Amino acid sequence: MERPLPVVWRPVAVTACRYGLNLASPAEFDEQRARADRAQLWDKKCSTLLQRLKSGARPLVLDLFSGAGGVSEGFRRGGWLSIGVDHEDQPDFVRRFGEDAFFKGDALDRELIRRLVRRFKPDAVWASPPCEASSTATFGGAMSKAPKLIAATRDLLEELGLPWVIENVRGASKELRNAVTLIGQDWGLRTERARLFEAGQGVQIARCPWLSVGGEELRRRCCLGA
Repeated sequence: MERPLPVVWRPVAVTACRYGLNLASPAEFDEQRARADRAQLWDKKCSTLLQRLKSGARPLVLDLFSGAGGVSEGFRRGGWLSIGVDHEDQPDFVRRFGEDAFFKGDALDRELIRRLVRRFKPDAVWASPPCEASSTATFGGAMSKAPKLIAATRDLLEELGLPWVIENVRGASKELRNAVTLIGQDWGLRTERARLFEAGQGVQIARCPWLSVGGEELRRRCCLGA
């Protein structure tokens, strides 16, 4: 008599997108982006109010580690002016915002930053220290030897006494304090690009439920690839 073969139960993983059969539609992305645009209108109203409180002067942000100016472009869309600082020439930043809005130098040079604060009197400071040291990506199988600059950046911002925000990658979670994670799908984007944000000196950052609920649903039903 032959013995019956043993029964082996193996769970089958079922993805939220059902392997491409339940992907979020373009209309759902458009709806989320329209929702994000309405949220940005609220931000612009806040900028307008701040401008009135400043007797007509537009609010200004000091953008440290500015790179080509992606953050400054976001502030401009919200009604702000910006001054960028980076240790390398940034022709794209200059093209976008003008030569007078960019300064080449070390963003952690206290003398330089204090001089810019006295000259331009910014309403807030934004800092995006290089993320290489905190990235979860490896370089040829080895972790990066780049210096971690978040703690030094925080010390500088606290000394300035202005409202501030530090932005970095998800791998910097142990270096940032009480950071909030935002993802691209919150704004109806087809890429995640999760980023962490820590704020200080009176600034509060929160993930708006009005955007995050739709963002998480899009994330569940996105094909992000490898």
